[in-house]
Parts: sequence; structure tokens; C-alpha cells
Amino acid sequence: MNLIWMRLGTAAVMLTLAGIGGLISSLVLLSLLLVTLVAEVYLETSRDLSANVACVQEEESLTDKCGHLGQVHQVTPSAEGCEECLKMGDTWVHLRLCLYCGNVGCCDNSKNKHATKHFGGTQHAIIRSFEPGEDWRWCFVDEIFL
Repeated sequence: MNLIWMRLGTAAVMLTLAGIGGLISSLVLLSLLLVTLVAEVYLETSRDLSANVACVQEEESLTDKCGHLGQVHQVTPSAEGCEECLKMGDTWVHLRLCLYCGNVGCCDNSKNKHATKHFGGTQHAIIRSFEPGEDWRWCFVDEIFL
């Protein structure tokens, strides 16, 4: 009878060791997956931080070139076209948006040049293109594209 218990015990120990071995293998695999996930998150975070640093450095560089960026606000366009040309029933070539107050005026290629006149009357220094697909900005005072 003791021989049977010994053999059963040995089988139980072998099964337990096999189970532990499988468990250890699973834990090692899980650890490797966890390390890989942490590394991917770290790399993604590093890329995001690098992009943010580049944006801040670019903004600081622009601030060195133009001291009027502090005038820029989140604005609502005053009209769908040049506000003054619409009132006059006239036409324009391209549109510009004042980033201080939201006035929409026509460009200097238009005969009325309302964007430049708006700057002359208000000293709102920075405009951006109000044309689809364009995102450049211009400072009238520093005469620089931003």
C-alpha cells in the first residue's frame, strides 16, 4: 500500500512540477509582454513630448522674431467675406482675418485693401489668411510671416 501512495505522490509531485513549470513559463511570457507594452508606451510618450517641445521651441522662436503674438486671440470671423466690400457691394481677391478682433478684410491685391486699412485704424498687428487650405499668419508691424 505504501508503494501505491509513493507512486501516487511521485505522480502528484510531477504533475505539480509540470504545472509550476507551465505557470512559470506563463509568468515569464506575461512579464515579457508587460515589458514590451511599457517600452511602447514610453516611446510613444517620448515622441509626444518631443513634438510638444518642438512646438514650444518654434513658438519661442517666433516670439523672438515678433513681439505681437500676445495680441492673438481665439476669434469669430465678422463676416463670410470682406466686411467692408460686402457693405459697398464690391469684390475682393483674397480674404484676411484679424487675429485680434475677427475682422474679415480683403488683401492688398484687392483694390480696397481693407485688411491693411483695418490695421492702420486699429493697430491690430497680426492677420492670417482666411482662404481655404491656407494657414499662414502675417505681422504688419514686424513685416514677417509667422
